[in-house]
Amino acid sequence: MNSIRHKYNNRGLRPVRSTHSIRTRVPYKKDINTLCELFTVSKTWYQIARSDQAWKTQFYQHFKLINNQYSNWYEFTKHHAILNTRWDRGQVMTHYLLGHLDSVYCLQFDKRLLFTGSRDRTVKIWDLCTYQCIHTLYGHDASVLCLRYDDELLVTGSSDTTLIVWSMRTRQPISRLTGHMSSVLDICLDSNYIISCSKDSTIRVWDRHTFELIRTIVAHRGPVNAIELVGRKLVSASGVGLIKMWDIATGECLRKYVGHTRGLACVKYDGKRIVSGSNDRTIKVWDAEVTC
Repeated sequence: MNSIRHKYNNRGLRPVRSTHSIRTRVPYKKDINTLCELFTVSKTWYQIARSDQAWKTQFYQHFKLINNQYSNWYEFTKHHAILNTRWDRGQVMTHYLLGHLDSVYCLQFDKRLLFTGSRDRTVKIWDLCTYQCIHTLYGHDASVLCLRYDDELLVTGSSDTTLIVWSMRTRQPISRLTGHMSSVLDICLDSNYIISCSKDSTIRVWDRHTFELIRTIVAHRGPVNAIELVGRKLVSASGVGLIKMWDIATGECLRKYVGHTRGLACVKYDGKRIVSGSNDRTIKVWDAEVTC
């Protein structure tokens, strides 16, 4: 191959005689920095080191793939590497959102908006392009501890024991849900239900359309700190260290998960696995189909 003029380059790589041999022996096994250095060796090396297959291999070695619909693996891998470096070095752009008068207890966001709930009894909606507060919602008589929204509804829960349902279109309250005897600690939404859990040890299931209470589940012996809904299955995490799975349509307890030694602070469920965080300083990953 005429374009390779030296016996060794500065990385100690031997030139090889076939393009196929170079492709199999060099790019796939080298790190990102080495591939970048190969750009300067020759035009042939540049073409090989810049190949989609080489950079696709690099991406799979270093990053988690969300989907496979990419046509320029070099650019895709480069952007991920730059982002990781910025996180590692703390090279991030920080924006402070000022407006709440006390501690912020909960939030949810998407590409355009950020919703925050505070001890100052308000919910604020922020524009993530301008980082300005565009709405402040008043209605609770105590701290806003949890919130959840979708395209149509925002639901907030408070230390005042109530939930308020808001219209996402008008930002106005639609209904106040009462019944809990203590602070509302977490909320779930789907197309049929609004589900809330409380320090009063119960889970309440509300009709999303009529806002009527469907059922009350006496779920745990202590506070129900977190809930997560997938389909008909609801996972609840308690302040006494126990996780339970429920059929939300019937209120039946399907499974119990025992292993934490102190209260649970949070839980996530994806239909197959449950991930729980506890005051016992551990995070546990559970097979949701196996009772422990």
